[in-house]
Amino acid sequence: MLDDNIRNTDFQARSWFRKIRNFIKVWSKVGNLKLAKLYYDINYGKFANVKPNQ
Repeated sequence: MLDDNIRNTDFQARSWFRKIRNFIKVWSKVGNLKLAKLYYDINYGKFANVKPNQ
């Protein structure tokens, strides 16, 4: 059981660092922090349930 907790924590840490790395990659390509945040949010589905207004 203890071994499962270690694996889960390791997976969460890797996932967190992967998200940071991906954000930095987008930011370095775009050059603008606000625009990079927008692309990052789109890429991770933050706007998946948002309906556009007319």
